[in-house]
Amino acid sequence: MPTTEYQSIFTNLLNNMPVMTDSTVDATKTAIANQMSAYDSKMNANLDNLKYIAGAQNTTYTIVKKESERLADKKLNVDQAIDGQKRMIALNDSYVKRYSNYNQIIMLIVLIILVILGTNFLRGYIEPFIPSGIIDFLVVLIVGISVIIIFNMYISIQRRDTIYFDKLNIPAPSYKDISNIDLVELSGNRGNWLASGACFGPGCCQDPSQFIYSVGKCVNPPTAIYDYTATTPKFKTAYDTGAGMISLPAGKTIDTLTEGERKSAEWNWSSDNNRWENSLIGANGSYWDIALKQIKDIPVLPPAPKMPDSFVPTMSNSVSTLDNFESGYQFYK
Repeated sequence: MPTTEYQSIFTNLLNNMPVMTDSTVDATKTAIANQMSAYDSKMNANLDNLKYIAGAQNTTYTIVKKESERLADKKLNVDQAIDGQKRMIALNDSYVKRYSNYNQIIMLIVLIILVILGTNFLRGYIEPFIPSGIIDFLVVLIVGISVIIIFNMYISIQRRDTIYFDKLNIPAPSYKDISNIDLVELSGNRGNWLASGACFGPGCCQDPSQFIYSVGKCVNPPTAIYDYTATTPKFKTAYDTGAGMISLPAGKTIDTLTEGERKSAEWNWSSDNNRWENSLIGANGSYWDIALKQIKDIPVLPPAPKMPDSFVPTMSNSVSTLDNFESGYQFYK
């Protein structure tokens, strides 16, 4: 019976206790004490049963675990044996196929010898009907074709893998290390490659264009951030792009900006982010979005999470031991 039910029983006994006199108090207290002792005995008996059940479960788990490990080891041994048998079958099949081809070569050689011997033996009988020159030509032709066939069969066998006959033993492709080759050698001895103006990646871009990796080509800055109509084309500033609504410094106009003030407000190329940026436009700066073809604000990244100041890590080297009662519940822990 759960502890909460025992508590409910005792509570009901106390709440429903009749009005007592001095003469009945001791007897009632004794009766309640006897009932509590009986319930305590039942709880201890149930606790002993739980200890026994937990111990049995722990033993059962240990047996099942050991049996599972034993079966896993046996399965591994069986799998290894099966793999070994499959390998032996594959090797035997490869051996049979290889020597079957060798036997075909031997049979063809024997056939050639028989043809030559048979021709010499029957020459006296067929020469009156067939000229000797034609017979010799046919013999040479048969022998020549057979030799070519035998040679091709032998080459085909040698091209096979020494272990698995069905696999071709193809050599790995050769390569040449050009890490130490001088660029002069590349440009002078290989079709004047560099001198012809060939390029790749950012090396192909001419100012003011930049190589945009997302599109894979050189891109000129848009007119929104670059003034192509000026005598000397240049990047626009945060004050003359028409975006961002930035106020000029006090007492300044665009024409009276100093060189340093103009440079600090100009659009510039960010190699790290691979885009044009302006740090004055927007709360956190702006950049030119290649895909959307417009000026976009650089998003403000949230701060990295940190441990609260009130957190104090604690470490303890002490280890509490399990008493006899707790040791029976290792299976659950």
